[in-house]
Formats: sequence, structure tokens, C-alpha cells
Amino acid sequence: ADAFRYWAAASSKLGYDYRFSEQTIKTGFLFATKLWNIARFVSMFPRPEKSAVLRAIDSATIAYLHRMLKKVDESYRELDVFIPITELYQFTWNYFASHYIELVKSRAYNREKRYSEEEQKAAWYTLHYVLDRILRALAPIMPFVTDAIYRRLYGKCIHKEKFPDPEDEWLKEDYKLAVLITEINSAIWSYKKKKNIRFSAPLEEKTYLPIAVEPVLKELVDLHHLRNIEFYEEKPPENSENIGGPVFIERTT
Repeated sequence: ADAFRYWAAASSKLGYDYRFSEQTIKTGFLFATKLWNIARFVSMFPRPEKSAVLRAIDSATIAYLHRMLKKVDESYRELDVFIPITELYQFTWNYFASHYIELVKSRAYNREKRYSEEEQKAAWYTLHYVLDRILRALAPIMPFVTDAIYRRLYGKCIHKEKFPDPEDEWLKEDYKLAVLITEINSAIWSYKKKKNIRFSAPLEEKTYLPIAVEPVLKELVDLHHLRNIEFYEEKPPENSENIGGPVFIERTT
């Protein structure tokens, strides 16, 4: 049922006719499955009662979330469900699952104790904070899967919970680090794939990254197994080559 409702929302752009799409229904089914997978991962960690001191990527992610919620809230008020499902899908799948979760896995597990307990709890807090609001914002469109997940994680009926309003405090925060991280992750993954390097294998080349991502250095090293990193402020060194986005490596020839 939720997959069909996903299709109805994703095909209901105001001013346009509906067109049946089996592929869109399949996408809705895959999205519901992705939500279960995200919830399964997040459920492995306790939900801190209070906000920990967040790391830079945690704050940027929450700020990014609230920008998305603002668009969703405004559209719902105009009885538009096309923009909400589009924004929620893009944020949940293409940022939260593909980038933020991958980036903070090592910190959330903290098996090698590379992070402080406070940093670990900040990851737990952000994971639960974001998922909670994704589910509540998505509930009007996909009511069954969101309620099933919410009951299992938080023991409440999602349809009795308040809609997650965008908060002015977070709308004022900078979210650009979150976007920058997606560009860096994508560039490194693409380079490794092109060079037939396993994602879990070290990247031995000297890697030049923008100074703005220095606060996320530990997470980037853990995720990409970077061995030699140098930050640049405006331009990378002349003896470097671009491998995508703002990522450069030292030219060897």
C-alpha cells in the first residue's frame, strides 16, 4: 500500500495529469525497504535523552534536515505532496543513508576507541534525531511503514505525534559542509571504482581536500582509508590532478 501511495505522491505534481508508472511503484517499495534498513542500523544504538556536543558534520546534517523540512512543511500547507515526497526521498536516500550514515558508522560503533564517548553519543543522537523527523514528515504519505518503524523504535503511534516543524535555530546554521561531504565521498568512491580499488582498501596517493572539511578528518579517514591528506584553502598545488568535485590527488607523472 505504501509503495502505491508513493507512486501517487511522486506522480501528483500540481497542474499535471497522473500517469501510471510501475517503475515508480517499485521505487516506492525499495524506499520502504531502505527505511527499514536505516531503522535497523539506528536501532543498534541507544537514543540519548539530551543533545550531546555535536561534531561539525552532525550539526550540518541537522541544519540540512531542517532546510528540507521547511520545504516539506510549506508544500503540505498548500496540499502539495509531490515536493514533500521528492525532498524526503532525496534527503533520506541520497544524503542520510548514502553519506551521513556511512560517514559516522565507525564513530557510532567506536570499536577501536578512536572517538571519545561524547563524540560517539553525538552520532547516536544525530542518527535518532534525523530518523525520527524523517519518519514523522513522511507519515502522511507512507503511513504504514513509518508507523511500524516508529512503534518498534520509539514505542509510540506515529500518527499521534506532532509534525516536525522546521526550527529557526537550525535554519540559521550552516549546512554546506553536508553538501561538500557528498561531493568528496562521491569523488573518492568513483576514483576507487575506476582504478579497481576496493572501497575498504587504503588510498595511498596524497589526497588534497578543501580546508572546510578538516573538522570531519577522522570520519573521512575511517570511511575512505586515506593515508596521506593535505588541506588546501583556495587552490590545490599545481602538481595535483582533479579526480572529481573538490578532491585532488598528487600527480605522479
